[in-house]
Amino acid sequence: MLDPQDFQGESMPGYFNGTSDHVSEEELRDLGNRHLLDLKQLMDDHAELEEAVEASTYLGTVSEVFIVSGGEIDKIRQEYDPVVHESLFELVSEHTDDQEPVQMLSEAYYSIACDYWISYYLQWPRYGLEGDPLAPYFELYKLGYSAIFANGKLYIGKP
Repeated sequence: MLDPQDFQGESMPGYFNGTSDHVSEEELRDLGNRHLLDLKQLMDDHAELEEAVEASTYLGTVSEVFIVSGGEIDKIRQEYDPVVHESLFELVSEHTDDQEPVQMLSEAYYSIACDYWISYYLQWPRYGLEGDPLAPYFELYKLGYSAIFANGKLYIGKP
């Protein structure tokens, strides 16, 4: 259900937003650590791509998961480290068949949450890649949280 307070401020929510009344910091950290490890494994598995090697190296230096309070994540988002995002984009692009009819729905998947990583998660089987490396990210999303790599750390907070 939409909450009118979600529409106050400078940004608008996506159509489908996760929410939760209370999630422990321990659960958030566990999801963050799984997210970090799963992404690193994905990038290690695709070391033939230069971008994946860069992302794996970066992810290997991220040693802390920080939980931030309401609204701080939006400030941190402005300082995000692009290497993981760019590498994931390149990896997905390498495994996307632009001639598949389902490709025309790619932007519709993005519009579900206005988040490319949620779009990638929902389309993961069509890329033919192993595992489910974006599952922890999706779990955070369902709980109403966002995860951002910035300043060599992983930050988790509510937008």
